[in-house]
Amino acid sequence: MKYIYGGKSDKGFSRTKNEDFIQGVELDEENVLCIIADGAGSHEGELQPGQIVCNEIELMIRRLFEQDKRVFLNNVELIMKESILMANRVLGGFKMGNEERFGGFAASVSMVLADEDGYLTYAHTGNTRIYLMCPDQASIMRLTQLTKDQTGARKLLDEGKIDEETYYAIPERLKVYGGIGVALEPEIETGWLTLERDDIILLTTDGIHYAIRPEAMAELFINASNCQEGIEILIKAAISEQYPDNASGIAIFYPNKP
Repeated sequence: MKYIYGGKSDKGFSRTKNEDFIQGVELDEENVLCIIADGAGSHEGELQPGQIVCNEIELMIRRLFEQDKRVFLNNVELIMKESILMANRVLGGFKMGNEERFGGFAASVSMVLADEDGYLTYAHTGNTRIYLMCPDQASIMRLTQLTKDQTGARKLLDEGKIDEETYYAIPERLKVYGGIGVALEPEIETGWLTLERDDIILLTTDGIHYAIRPEAMAELFINASNCQEGIEILIKAAISEQYPDNASGIAIFYPNKP
């Protein structure tokens, strides 16, 4: 496999159910798709919106990849966006079928494709996050957030009304205006970058990145021996902070030697 990856989803501190969902998909030996979703509005023992969304996105992307890999790789951003819109329509169908039971169905979603040419393409809606971890000029590992939270607090931060530290303390950080199942046409952020050898990509739900600051996340992660252990360390740290939310993450490593 060209990439090494691992992930875990945990119900986290003081939660009785887990509405997060993660998915890692090897499209072939050189192309890997990872999806993370933070669901909302489910009932105990019933269907989870995060799982529905991840499954629908995977189904569409795998089908198009297998139909024509080259066409797929030349249009990844568009296909990712369309897969999110399709998942949004699926959740909408649940709501229309039974508003009382599924009316609260929603999910924040982030997804990446690390491809055979060393490109990373991503799509995002809501307040899940995608980070790039790589060394700075002083060879210190730093986290760079690639996506933008679609929250009330982020709007206040962009307007200069609060600072970065306040962001993590005010209730507006939980007021998510993006995501699947929230609007007929959700705001979808897409992008791509060229990966360098030894780069690490992190996908997290807010149970991790609201509990631990980016600099601490990087410091914790680099003490791990592999991607799976790194995510488990982050989840354990988030739980120790007693942040009351599900905590989930995926890590993808682009090794120096394939």
